[in-house]
Order: sequence, then C-alpha cells, then structure tokens
Amino acid sequence: FMVCCMAGSSMYPIIAKSMEPVQILQKVMAVSAVSLSMPMLTSSPTMIFGGFLCFEFAVGLYFPAISTLKSTVVPEASRAAIYNLFRVPL
Repeated sequence: FMVCCMAGSSMYPIIAKSMEPVQILQKVMAVSAVSLSMPMLTSSPTMIFGGFLCFEFAVGLYFPAISTLKSTVVPEASRAAIYNLFRVPL
C-alpha cells in the first residue's frame, strides 16, 4: 500500500501540468471521502482493500499539492517564523 502513496506523489508533476493545486486538492478530498466510505458500501474485502489503496494514492497526491499551495501562500521571508508559530500548540 505504500507503493500507492509513492505512485500518487510521482503522478503529481504530471497532473500539475494541467491543473492548479487547489483543483487537485478538491479532487483528492472527494476521492478520499469516497474511498474511505467503501466499508459502508460493500462487505467485499477486495473492494475495501481497493478503496484503501485508492485512499493511499490520494494521500500521495495530497502532500506535494499542499506543499506547493503553502509555498505560494506563505511569503518566503517569513516562512520559518509562520510555520514555527503553528507548531507552538503541539
């Protein structure tokens, strides 16, 4: 299943040529919701496992897309300070 995560990350540059990161993230969230609802929709272990693999692929797409989006939103000069402020509650 980790191969699916890597495959999603590897597919990001290809998908990013035709779509903005926000559009990719919208589709990733929709695919994730559907794939995680597979146990509610079916009792077939094969279909449930397929949904899990699809979710892992979506996770692989999520990380490069959100990193790209964060790099466009947060200014370079204050990026480290802003990221550290978000870590304080942890």
